Amino acid sequence: MTFLGLIRLVTVGFVVIALAVPAAAQVRIGDVGLEGNVEAGWRFFVDEPPKSSRAKWEEYRDYPGSAFLGELRLRFFTPDEKYSLELEGANWGQLDQYFGATATRLGVWQFGFSWDQTPHTISTTAQLLASQPSPGIFVLPDPRPALFAYNAAPTLDKVAVRWDTAKVFFNYTLFPDFDIKAEYNRIYKSGEKPFGMPFGSPGNNFYEVLQPIKQTIHDFRLQGTWAREQWQLQFGYVLSVFENDLTRVQADNPCFGLTAAVAAGGCAGDATGDVGRLDRHAPVAEQHQHAPVHQPLHAADQQVVARMPAQGHGAVRSRGVGWASGIAGPVGAGVRIVAAATVRIPLSLPLECRCPLPCTS
Repeated sequence: MTFLGLIRLVTVGFVVIALAVPAAAQVRIGDVGLEGNVEAGWRFFVDEPPKSSRAKWEEYRDYPGSAFLGELRLRFFTPDEKYSLELEGANWGQLDQYFGATATRLGVWQFGFSWDQTPHTISTTAQLLASQPSPGIFVLPDPRPALFAYNAAPTLDKVAVRWDTAKVFFNYTLFPDFDIKAEYNRIYKSGEKPFGMPFGSPGNNFYEVLQPIKQTIHDFRLQGTWAREQWQLQFGYVLSVFENDLTRVQADNPCFGLTAAVAAGGCAGDATGDVGRLDRHAPVAEQHQHAPVHQPLHAADQQVVARMPAQGHGAVRSRGVGWASGIAGPVGAGVRIVAAATVRIPLSLPLECRCPLPCTS
């Protein structure tokens, strides 16, 4: 990015901040109290950068030139604070929007959900000569054009991937000494990212196309805690499932039939093979683990995952077929189960000092 371009983007950022109008208040609506804050405004560009220059600036965010909601936090509550409802959100209507709600009965239960979108812009200047009649199928003209033609290929609108994360959780206190927590997360990944398609044996040519992404991760967690004055019992369970809905990537070989020398726009000895295909299956695994659940469940699960290759008691299967006769693209499913229980008993011994003089440490 040039120095002038950097100044232009910084200037736009200051304009956005200046137009943001935060407001916070606490009011009563009948017997229900309301408190919170709202930050909203209108975003415009002093000198809008071209779309081809916004890939890095908007790599993980979205900056449309329009009205925007910077932040919303509202809390409704009863006079005795036994019941409350919290609403929150940010960037509504944008690619990186977030919203959620949490209902609480103080000391008894809590239920909530949230939706979070995370975009990842990879490029806004990518060029691709091949057409894509269906996801993962890339077709080149026949006969193949000279290699020089790829430098003038059409520019793609945007190469990007987006994660949509939905979360639902429920916490319940059965009685003062026993709590149960349940949480479900669903992560959906969609979009495209660069993918190198090989042709022939090692040493032959490659053609960079786009790998379509359509993957779903289901993650369910259950944790219980039974705590008394002298001991504590915890248990945890984790189920994680991975799904890939796109099963192949196929691309025409740009060198097929181009027997001319490389200097003339051909491929010389690499002018073999019509279509490149790849069959690659991700590992299918099921793991059963014991976790140190005296830590928070998330931290315990991270430790379990880190040790899985050494301690796993499950089958892991993978299969691959060379690109000469396959169908392409990573596909697969995985299941991970983590279950554990532990008892913690803190010990303490009374310390009694008996001596004729005052005791000192």
